[in-house]
Amino acid sequence: MFLATAGPGAIAVVRTNATAPDYHPAESREVIYISSVNQRTLTLSRPLSIDVPVSNPLDYPSEVSDPSTVTLLVGSLLAGDAAEGATQITLVDAGGLAVGDWVYPSTSELPTPTGNQFAGTLGALLDPGQEFGDILINEEIHRITAISGNTLTLAEPLGKNKLTAWNAACVKIDPIENATIKGGQFLGQEDGSSAEAWEHQYIWARYCVGCTISDAAFDTDPARSLAQRRIGQAVRSDTGAGNLITRLTIAQGGSIAAGEGYGVSLRRGERNTIVSHNDIEKCRHSIELWSTTAGCIIEHNNVRNDTSSSLDTHGSWNKGVVIRNNTISNDGLLLSPDLGDRPDAIRIGNNKFWLDEDIQVLNNTVTGYRGTAISIVPGSRNVTVDGLDCDDIDRILSIGRNSRHPGLYSSDIVIRNVSADDVRDRLAEVDNTSNSTHVKRLTLEGWTVGGSGLGTIDDPGILNFRLFWIEDLVLDNVRLEAIHTQQYHYAWHFEDVAGLTITDCFQQGGERGIRATRTSGISGSITINNLEANTPHVFRQVSTGSGALSVTHDASYTPVIDAADVAITLIPA
Repeated sequence: MFLATAGPGAIAVVRTNATAPDYHPAESREVIYISSVNQRTLTLSRPLSIDVPVSNPLDYPSEVSDPSTVTLLVGSLLAGDAAEGATQITLVDAGGLAVGDWVYPSTSELPTPTGNQFAGTLGALLDPGQEFGDILINEEIHRITAISGNTLTLAEPLGKNKLTAWNAACVKIDPIENATIKGGQFLGQEDGSSAEAWEHQYIWARYCVGCTISDAAFDTDPARSLAQRRIGQAVRSDTGAGNLITRLTIAQGGSIAAGEGYGVSLRRGERNTIVSHNDIEKCRHSIELWSTTAGCIIEHNNVRNDTSSSLDTHGSWNKGVVIRNNTISNDGLLLSPDLGDRPDAIRIGNNKFWLDEDIQVLNNTVTGYRGTAISIVPGSRNVTVDGLDCDDIDRILSIGRNSRHPGLYSSDIVIRNVSADDVRDRLAEVDNTSNSTHVKRLTLEGWTVGGSGLGTIDDPGILNFRLFWIEDLVLDNVRLEAIHTQQYHYAWHFEDVAGLTITDCFQQGGERGIRATRTSGISGSITINNLEANTPHVFRQVSTGSGALSVTHDASYTPVIDAADVAITLIPA
């Protein structure tokens, strides 16, 4: 039957040690793509990456052997590329599929990347010669509404392109629809033994559609030791659509090491799922999205005291995610065993699984946070932060060097409508120690920093903008009120900026105004009042520069200018 059905383009799964205690671990199974069938021999489109013995021990006292298996899936490889936004895909063979079936179009992870999987939609995100790095599986779940020959019509458009060069395929699945898990308290072992409470997740939902997980508690019993709590996520949902995860209470797990101790994870193509009104604490990540999620919403959650990043899009092409109306805090007492201090309240992107795009971060509150409010990892693009209320934090914005892919840069980043008070460190730091462009098109708009509390906290830090290696930087209506910078520091520090527009910005207090090193195309206007230094530079050019800037100032000091190539116009208030 298998050989009669299988043909070129067919897809199957090879499994070894099929009945071992660790059932089908990743190292004992592989998806294979069939290019031809000759009698009892299958020719594959790429070599096997695992050994497949004829039989496997059962790991039981009897040691009876168990055969390896090959299971044919319903569906096939795609006959051609399918573009993002398409509602039709054509298979090599659509036999066995019917209208109403659920399928998941996907691509595979190649053992050695041979090119940019996303070239059709991303353009040149990388500097010349930069390796593309780790791109994981790109998959999403869809329902068939019509079939014509081998062409399927889907109920919704594809969220991402599917390229045949990356083994684009489409197979049938049977999802769980409209199920509800409500209530309950999820706990570890009760006998206090050394056994772990759970190997990984308490709830792992996969291929779920329109399901709800709500009103449950996870590891909230303070009498349970960490050895009696989860190692991985409290709740994880993969490759589903339109699910709701809400009103959960999640406490610290048994580990906060790398990859462990999460609250809620959405992964592997999860689409249009909402995570809302949850109370989560002391995780590595309270809520994490990883690997081709799309259209998911993270809203109205209260999360605190996490060790890496509280709300995290973890790379591998998350798209269209909305993070809004959440409250995030961190007292700094629980530290990561591998990362140390200064976590991020919200982090977009990841330095290994690069690339997230079209992310919206809206109206979030970060308060009492020993760390950074918003961090963006180079390799992410089209990120809009609109509405960020910060109080008693270390830093507002950080865009640091991508440590694994140092040539990557971010593009089209807009951060607007930010209010911040009691900032302990730099206001924003955008820097790349690789001496290459870090961000293309960065806009900071409608910021108000300072007011009642800034400068009154212990050890006020540097408290300035440090913005390096940027193409096209816009500062629009950014107000620094009653700031205090350390001696000899400038409130606005620019280096290697190509194109700097300053519009209606304002500075009250601080040692000095602007320092611009190798910064070209300067234009606009700023007001700088009450400088405190003995040599109160309103503008200092270091090395080369170009452009012109108007500076309005009050009568509390005599402004100093050091600019050979930038035309500075002083306007007394």
